Amino acid sequence: MMNQFSNADAIAGTTVQPLTQHKNSLEDNYMSFWESTIQQNKEASPNAGLLMERLNRIQQLCAGMGVVMRIVGGNPVLEDCYNPEDASEPPLSNTAISALTNMVATVCEGISEDIALTADKLNEQVRA
Repeated sequence: MMNQFSNADAIAGTTVQPLTQHKNSLEDNYMSFWESTIQQNKEASPNAGLLMERLNRIQQLCAGMGVVMRIVGGNPVLEDCYNPEDASEPPLSNTAISALTNMVATVCEGISEDIALTADKLNEQVRA
């Protein structure tokens, strides 16, 4: 049974923004799909190239979120081991943990919206 509302309906009235405005200098170095692979697939099927670019972006964002969550997850160990008299690393504050967790949640929401908008675009092409 098909949902009567598209993903675009769920976020109607919002302004679509790319997850990031520009590529960073490391982005080309850590791509799952090579640029030449994407280009060949774009020539064969523009949608395949688009999906490969999106998957590269999602892979990079997920890798970054994993690092952030490992930092957050390691904070209780720092709290247990911290001795202010030693030169040990102090634990992150609850405010810092909250900021990092909210940042990861925001990135997850952005990925979800990006996938939803891509799905709507591709679904409209099939419908047309």
